[in-house]
Amino acid sequence: MQTSLTFVNKSLTKKPPNVVLFQENTLAGEGNQPIAWQVIRHCAEGMNRCFSFDSEIQIAAGDSYENFTSPMTASPGKRYHVNSHDFGLRVDRAGDAFSSTQINVRNCLRQGTVNVRAYRSEKLLAQKSMLIPEQYAAFQFEPNLRVFALDMPDIRQGQPLPEGFFDYTVHKISLLGIVRANLIMAGGGAGHRAEAYRFHLEDVERGQASSH
Repeated sequence: MQTSLTFVNKSLTKKPPNVVLFQENTLAGEGNQPIAWQVIRHCAEGMNRCFSFDSEIQIAAGDSYENFTSPMTASPGKRYHVNSHDFGLRVDRAGDAFSSTQINVRNCLRQGTVNVRAYRSEKLLAQKSMLIPEQYAAFQFEPNLRVFALDMPDIRQGQPLPEGFFDYTVHKISLLGIVRANLIMAGGGAGHRAEAYRFHLEDVERGQASSH
């Protein structure tokens, strides 16, 4: 299932902020910053940006030289093994995960660390670095997006969010069962009349629910 989203800037701010969208890997553990999955830049008041949120997750494994396998679709409830292949790596399906809602990836090399990435809609969503042999990466995502606006110019799509990003007002937008919607940014402005940015959905079309 794919959710088609249109971001619409209905704010009162003349100079548009950066709008950051991300998901939290609920199994990431401490010290693993969320990734900026999408960063919407320079979208002025009255303009819009279209993007998709696919239900499928893809995974890829990489070595210490930042060489990665091609992304492959990974299903919740399934386990995957990273094995050596000639002089490189390959990812193999390997049975059931620890639970029906998570994706597990195990480093099965005899020696050497691996890095595991998870993608949604072909964009980096989460990662687990420096897995030693026999160690697992675990991914689990709820069917929602988190979004916030900030003026920081150097935030980059596909990079970890900066320390202290929760100092900003982060909004959680549920996408469960939604096939199409407009994601509205309101608020903003300047001076004593400025308001906090607010995000909500409009023109929502629903279909079959997806759990991830």
